[in-house]
Amino acid sequence: MQAADVEQAELAWDRAYRQMRADHGYPTPERTADVVDMGVRRFEYLRRGDPGGSWVAVDGSEVVGVAQSHVRGPTWVLAVLGVVPEHQERGTGRMLLDAAVRYGAPAPRGWSSPRPMPGRRTAT
Repeated sequence: MQAADVEQAELAWDRAYRQMRADHGYPTPERTADVVDMGVRRFEYLRRGDPGGSWVAVDGSEVVGVAQSHVRGPTWVLAVLGVVPEHQERGTGRMLLDAAVRYGAPAPRGWSSPRPMPGRRTAT
């Protein structure tokens, strides 16, 4: 992922995330300028902090998938993995995940960081 990819990466992630929420019947939060800005800043922070842990998949000049991971001490973390709906089921996500896992392979521990969805019911 290059600096020029960050805004498109945020948009690709947002599209993938919104589709996943819709597929599971969860409400979709409004996409405001503040939400976009926060997402862009998050992608840029991880890209600068772990440049080897940030990837995009492109189709022509469009970013269609994104993965970001980072290593902190002995722990690798998969922070983001998403593919726009029309490019899913084509191996794009697998390619991105494989790159993220290779990046974290030297770390003795690994973790993925799923975000809980607002309104999601959990077992008690």
